[in-house]
Amino acid sequence: MNGPVNDLANLLSQEEREQAFTLLQNLNDTTGIQIALLTIPTLQGEDLEEFSLSVAESWKLGQEDKDTGALLFIALAERSIRIEVGYGLEDSLTDMQCGKIIREIMVPEFQQYRYSQGIIQALQTMVGIASGEIVIEEN
Repeated sequence: MNGPVNDLANLLSQEEREQAFTLLQNLNDTTGIQIALLTIPTLQGEDLEEFSLSVAESWKLGQEDKDTGALLFIALAERSIRIEVGYGLEDSLTDMQCGKIIREIMVPEFQQYRYSQGIIQALQTMVGIASGEIVIEEN
C-alpha cells in the first residue's frame, strides 16, 4: 500500500488522486479511521471477496485495537466493486449503507464511464458516514 490511494487501474487523474489522498488522510489524522482505495485492472480469475478481504487484512487498515478501517476496491475488467469494512466501523458504515453507496452512487456513474466521479463521490460519502457527518437512511 502506497498511502490511502492506490489507483492501479488509472481511473483517477493526478488531481483526483490528490483530492482523494487529502480527503482520506484528513479523516485518518482527525479520527484515526483509515479508508483506502484500491483499483486494479483485473482480478485475473481470483475471487472478488477473497481478494479484497486479503488486501484489507494485509494492509491492516484502521487502528489496531479498534479495527476502524475500510477498503473501497474496484476490479475494472470484471466491473466489480466491493467495500470491506473493519469490525470497528460496522456500526456506522453498515452493509446496507455500503450497498447503497455502490448501487446509488458508483454504478450510475460507472455506467456512464465516469469512474472518477463515482469513486470520489463514494469516498466522500464513506468519509462522511464514518466521521458522523452524513447519515444515510436504511430503508
